[in-house]
Amino acid sequence: MKTYRMWQCNPKQSLPDNISLALQNHIDKFGIPAEILEVSDQLEKVELPEGLNLVTNVVRMPKNIILVGRVD
Repeated sequence: MKTYRMWQCNPKQSLPDNISLALQNHIDKFGIPAEILEVSDQLEKVELPEGLNLVTNVVRMPKNIILVGRVD
């Protein structure tokens, strides 16, 4: 089962910054890093920093939402 935390993007910040904040928020909330990152198919392709162990999915949803989560 997948468990997600929704992050609403701040339009004044870049997408990579919003992703970083969403991932850090997941760690702050649950004490463990996220395994899954889902972003809108309406966004430009974002290069993630190397070393992140994430499954990244592009899904149909509003472009101001990021989902981060884990597989339980």
